[in-house]
Amino acid sequence: ETADGQTPLVDRQHPHDLFMQLAASWSVPLSARSRITFVGAPVGEPALGPVAFMHRASSAENPLAPLAHHIFDSTHIASSVVLGRYDLGILSVEGSAFHGREPDEHHYDLEFGSLDSWSTRVWLRPTPGWLIQASYGYLEEPEELEPGDQRRTNVSASWSRRRANGFTALTAALGKNERQFSRLRSFLIEGTHKSGPSSIFGRYEGTEVETEILLFPLIVHVPHPGELVDLVHAFTVGAVRDIATIRGAAIGVGGDVTFYGVPTLLKNTHDDHPVSFQLFFRVAPANTARRMWDMTMAQHGSGSHQHP
Repeated sequence: ETADGQTPLVDRQHPHDLFMQLAASWSVPLSARSRITFVGAPVGEPALGPVAFMHRASSAENPLAPLAHHIFDSTHIASSVVLGRYDLGILSVEGSAFHGREPDEHHYDLEFGSLDSWSTRVWLRPTPGWLIQASYGYLEEPEELEPGDQRRTNVSASWSRRRANGFTALTAALGKNERQFSRLRSFLIEGTHKSGPSSIFGRYEGTEVETEILLFPLIVHVPHPGELVDLVHAFTVGAVRDIATIRGAAIGVGGDVTFYGVPTLLKNTHDDHPVSFQLFFRVAPANTARRMWDMTMAQHGSGSHQHP
């Protein structure tokens, strides 16, 4: 991401726009087992990738974005989205057109643009607890400071089981981004287990990164043929404890620690064995059944509710 159109943001979390989804949908049942849905969104989700990490039950208590967010689900806040979906029993097929550029540093506007990118996605729900998807997308020049288009491929499987006092949820995903001068791949597996007021969560990911970008400001990266790509490992484990319920909101305190494995070239800047940790407060609906986990914009529009 960028700041002021010039400076790259490295090792920092960029803020999202104030409006992260504004959408209208129209859904028509064709038979007892089939339905067609159309969605238009100035800001919304194209048909690409798994359910975004902040909406997955498997990462419900983990406040950190995956390192591979831009391989799996960064398009969840795309602009000028037009999407169609066809549901037939346990199978759903989606297609979308949208504006492929990532949001800029101005966070209170709507960033309309031409429908220059497209994607397609297939969902399979063999049982109420399983959600499987495969998707492919073409993004026209999504990064302001990096010329070139991207082609993104994703497959994922999520499983969840709800109990009277909590739930358990898991997600595994494989993804690939083909850029102008590099190809980045990632594997992710994560899970959350909630029992009563206590939750534990974890995530492992092996993600390929463009090493030269992470050396900023020691070097200023300029895209070029033969860019260095290296594998970074990250393992996170954490817990949350609800300490109070106020007007239907569960107030929790939590923390986590992440252990990293970095390539040789990054050990001078990121240490041999980097470790990070955080402590946080969490506010969420106390009734977990009211949280629309494992749902996308199109699933909500078609009435295909999927809870753990």
